[in-house]
Amino acid sequence: MDPLSALSTASSAIQIIDFTIRFLSQVKELHDSVEGEIEEFTNLRGEAQYLFSLNKSLIEALKSLKSRKSNREFTALEQDIISLCTESDAVAAELVKELNKVPRGQQSAGTVGALRGVIVALWRRRSIQKLHQRLLGLRSTLTSTILANIQHDLITGGGSGGQTVHPSAVSWGGTMALQDWARSQKKDMEKLEQNLLDAVASSHWRVIQSLESKRWNGLKSWDDSPVVQTLEISLLERLQYGEISDREGRIPQAFQKTFDWIYSDPIEAANPTHSWSSFKDWLAYGTGIYWITGKAGSGKSTLMKMLCQDMRTTALLESWSGSTPIVTASFYFWNSGTELQMSQEGLLRSLLHQGLSKRFALNTKSSSSSKWGAFSLSVGITSSVTLPVDEPLPWEQLTQGLRFLVEEDEESLVNYVFFIDGLDEYSGEPSKLISLLQLLASYPNVKICTSSRPWIVFEDSFKQQPNLMLQHRTHHDIAFYANQNLSNNTAFRELYEYDPGYAMRLVDNITSKASGVFLWVVLVVRSLIEGLENGDKPTELQARLDELPEELDALFKKMLHGLEGKYFRDAAGLFQIFRAAKRKPSVLVLSFADNEDINWALSRPMGPFEPKEVWYRALTMKRRLDSRCKGLLEIGPLRQQPLRSNLQTSDQPNTPNTLGSDLKGAPAVGDLRIEDGHLLAAAEVDYLHRTVKDFLTSPKIWHRILDAPSRNFNPHASLFRAYLVQLKSVSPEELNTGIFWTSVARCLEQIVDLGNNNTKLYIDYLDAVNESAIQLTSQENDRGVTYIRQFWGSSDHHWVSTGSLGQKDDCFLTFAVRCNLTRYLCAKFDEVEPSQQLASRLLDTAINRCNAPLLPAHGLKQRKQKKPNAEIVRLLLQNNADPKLDSREVLKVIDSGSKSKPRPKQSIRREKAREKARLRDRRLLNWTQGVAFSSTTAGPYSRPSRRMEFEGIEFPALPTGPTETKTDDSEPESDYSSSNGTTSTIFLRPVEIPSIKKAQNAKAGNRSIHRLLNPLPELPPIGDYLA
Repeated sequence: MDPLSALSTASSAIQIIDFTIRFLSQVKELHDSVEGEIEEFTNLRGEAQYLFSLNKSLIEALKSLKSRKSNREFTALEQDIISLCTESDAVAAELVKELNKVPRGQQSAGTVGALRGVIVALWRRRSIQKLHQRLLGLRSTLTSTILANIQHDLITGGGSGGQTVHPSAVSWGGTMALQDWARSQKKDMEKLEQNLLDAVASSHWRVIQSLESKRWNGLKSWDDSPVVQTLEISLLERLQYGEISDREGRIPQAFQKTFDWIYSDPIEAANPTHSWSSFKDWLAYGTGIYWITGKAGSGKSTLMKMLCQDMRTTALLESWSGSTPIVTASFYFWNSGTELQMSQEGLLRSLLHQGLSKRFALNTKSSSSSKWGAFSLSVGITSSVTLPVDEPLPWEQLTQGLRFLVEEDEESLVNYVFFIDGLDEYSGEPSKLISLLQLLASYPNVKICTSSRPWIVFEDSFKQQPNLMLQHRTHHDIAFYANQNLSNNTAFRELYEYDPGYAMRLVDNITSKASGVFLWVVLVVRSLIEGLENGDKPTELQARLDELPEELDALFKKMLHGLEGKYFRDAAGLFQIFRAAKRKPSVLVLSFADNEDINWALSRPMGPFEPKEVWYRALTMKRRLDSRCKGLLEIGPLRQQPLRSNLQTSDQPNTPNTLGSDLKGAPAVGDLRIEDGHLLAAAEVDYLHRTVKDFLTSPKIWHRILDAPSRNFNPHASLFRAYLVQLKSVSPEELNTGIFWTSVARCLEQIVDLGNNNTKLYIDYLDAVNESAIQLTSQENDRGVTYIRQFWGSSDHHWVSTGSLGQKDDCFLTFAVRCNLTRYLCAKFDEVEPSQQLASRLLDTAINRCNAPLLPAHGLKQRKQKKPNAEIVRLLLQNNADPKLDSREVLKVIDSGSKSKPRPKQSIRREKAREKARLRDRRLLNWTQGVAFSSTTAGPYSRPSRRMEFEGIEFPALPTGPTETKTDDSEPESDYSSSNGTTSTIFLRPVEIPSIKKAQNAKAGNRSIHRLLNPLPELPPIGDYLA
């Protein structure tokens, strides 16, 4: 059998064989169990019927294939497939027949017993265990066959005589050509086999769906198999990220009829420096890179968006591509966005996701069309237990995937056009980005249109390429924009009616003063319309225009200086809140944060907001942004999807609609109905333009913004209160893991950033999160089930137990330990001393769960902690924790947090001294475990209050307050044992004290005891568990 036929047969057979194996595994479970539910037997009967149909279709397809090729006999593999399918078919048919004999009614012991009797009898009669083993063997054979045929296809199909399209001299760093990559995969066969089985298991529902819709014909080619569909979708999921199309949605649409000149032939300019390369000719005939450059605010991003979406671009590209399919993809760098929006990783993931989505839709076939299935197998599938859904592809696999994308064989050649905007907003080294673009553009089937500011590094790289300086071409566009927007104003129309000459001169003055900067025109036209509506005379309008600076920074400064008193304080607060946010805040979040009543969020009862309040808050916040921030902060896209419990949904991809643009679907804000208020409430707030961010964050301006609000203002506290209100506003019906933990995490990340200035506020806020979360997770939904009960079957557990690697006895102190909230633990241990049982449980958490993030990663990037937090371990050892592991291991944890990094070329003498100190520390810990200490409940900084002796050396007592000795060592009734501010004795586990040489330096012994049993006077800042 030829390799392709073998691959087709194996890919169809493995799907059915794996389905059969899992079916027999269910039979075995019911055979071995002593009880069961009628529903389980009903489901088993349904799957047996599916299995019967699948086996029948596969056998008939194989026999039909043999009859069409009369000279061909069944291969050994095909014979094994037919034999085992026939036997499995008989088992399924008999099972259905016997189960149908048992009357089906209500759940009863008699009915379940009869059903289980059918399973037991069938198990003995049909030797199902042996059949199961033979099926496992055949599945292993099929897995090896599929992988071997894929590798054969890739190595021989794409590597014959330079058929793959790529430049002769090109360097991709650590990546490999397709054939070399396929050969390198042989060393990872075990991983590939497991990934293939995961993909097969995840594809069963597709098979059943095809069977029910009568689209399953028994044999599917590898390209059309459900496994390949699963692999392709999984790969796209690994490339997807929430903000992948966010920046494009925020860029305004080109104003009507502006930029149309770019599709016409260039007219020779009077000034040679203003000449430009024909974009139309480059689309139709050109190759390589077309560079659009221009001043900040000249409209480069708006033009790039138009070029990418305009049908005229598509028509001209078809002239270049001919009959070859075209795939376009775009990316817009945005340095005010997330890390992915300004990095090469975000660029590659976006280009690959768009390119592959359209590439798969083309459905072109060739001898090497298996490469994406093979590539998906190498990276794993998202439904695998070992691979988190949100785990992105590593950089090496991204670059390898991009190389595979552009290196096509001639049989399935695809032309690619990439539109990449804002190279100057890339966060890395520009030269590396330029090298990547030049590498891609060196392929004959790839062309790139890119834009950037006219930086020297870009000019040196692209000045020999077709290019365009935008501000030299937008004079007429700016005049048209100014005239149209002013003409929409009644007062300007009245001015034009009275003095048309002056009205046109005003437009001309705007155009000439703009110098090609569209953003400047937008702001100036707004200012003039404000003057017109206020009744300014023509001379006053002209004076207003003359006073506006020509440079953007000077214009922004004048806008800020125009704000006085309370309005400027309000604006400064909003700017600080916006910058302190980890992600773009929604209009509703900003309205919560912009609340001067600091007790409102803490005292607000649980429950969602009424639609009318959401509507009113959103409209009011929009007006405050307009009046206070003067357009420097603007409201972005309206989201089409309904808002869940007023929660910000910026982590999820949505179809955006720009506020105030020509896009359909979003109601005008002035006409916003109450029931549509959530659309405006969920819209994100962002800088008007990158130049605004650069201006506001410049040291001089930012210092003035910081000084404006009251001294007690803290933007992180404001944002915490906003996110706390969001947490309280979730309804039990909509509560799920994603919404709950995202809300908790957003509260916590703001608490972490509060700083060390106000410990009471820090403690109060954490307690407020705990209390609110307890109330929320204890509320019953409309089905009468609480959030906690969905996890544990009982509501008698804390909400922390529902986190990653949660345990039933977890409490909020567990949360504090896992999130490195050291100050909170210190404060709580000051109030009430923990019991030995609780402290020991927390110590176990600190050591054994330190490297597992507590919070499910719903769009939140978490720092991975590789080792325990030494300060927390030390704190717990001082507060009754009884380590269940060897004392040396505990010391190793403590030492790991206190040792400084050794300097290079340390002398042997110093190394011996350190080792000697470590040995003394170990002996000290063994000694302390056999001695009773007195410690006050005043806090974790308590010291021994009586004279002690170690290795024959007596240490002086340290001063303490009045003491009252506790004489019994019984366990307290609660998790905490309180001594009401007096001193109690803690009895530690006695151990044998080895005979050791006496220490010669009592001072050194004192230092060691103090280092072991007492933390440093000042704890480090709170461990920030989020990046």
